[in-house]
Amino acid sequence: MRGIRVVLSFVLAVSQVSLFMPPASALSSSGVVIAQMYPGANGVATQEFVEIYNNSSSVVDVTGWCLYYISSSGQTTTKLSCLKAPDALTKLLLKAGGYATFVSNEYKTATGASGDAYFAGAIAATAGHVKILDSNGTEMDRLGWGSAIGPEAAAAAAPANGKSLQRKAAASGLQDTDSNANDFAVATPLLHASDVYEVVTFVDVCPNIAGAQAVMPAGYLADEAGNCQADSCLNLPGLQVSVPDGYDSNAVGSCTRQPCRRANGDSRPYGPR
Repeated sequence: MRGIRVVLSFVLAVSQVSLFMPPASALSSSGVVIAQMYPGANGVATQEFVEIYNNSSSVVDVTGWCLYYISSSGQTTTKLSCLKAPDALTKLLLKAGGYATFVSNEYKTATGASGDAYFAGAIAATAGHVKILDSNGTEMDRLGWGSAIGPEAAAAAAPANGKSLQRKAAASGLQDTDSNANDFAVATPLLHASDVYEVVTFVDVCPNIAGAQAVMPAGYLADEAGNCQADSCLNLPGLQVSVPDGYDSNAVGSCTRQPCRRANGDSRPYGPR
């Protein structure tokens, strides 16, 4: 479950993908790594979870990051789930030294555990891969186990029944030598609490009006400079900063064209005789 929701100060203004994996040297160096993979146990094989961990000393924006499962042979790739923000103004941030969790629907139902994203259990315990991609589709980390053909360097041993693969601890954070066999050990599964939190940034759509306006105020439109102006004729297309010549405005801001008048003080409007 995501943590606190932070509001920042206002500012102006496929389920199938290729298995082909770049070498470790081509991966992004955000510092976020796969920390644990639990493929379930006999009789509850779909009760699964995967954790990622921010191994860096900085907060990382994980909005739109997605978890994939790849079969051991590399023939099938499935997008399991993504870290989705509730709207375009919200970002999901993972604190330094913190965890984000992907939990199967079956695990959630059976245990009541909550996660940052949910998926339908589909991970094979004997062999396979999981990988995490950022919002641009760049691979951030991967884990292969058993007879997986595309691990980092060498595959980790397949976990025993009811066990998970956990990344080993290091002097600071978690170990990452870019070798799954070296970095992961079989252990008792432990689902960590989420360290993901939401940050909302509102855009001030009216920089010329006191305070911050997240949406255009009723009766206003933006001018060419991006400032919000009261529209004097709500029924006419475009912004009317003032009532146009030849128009009258009523109390509700609706403008109507004035009838043409005769010259020489004759107040009778032109019209059919």
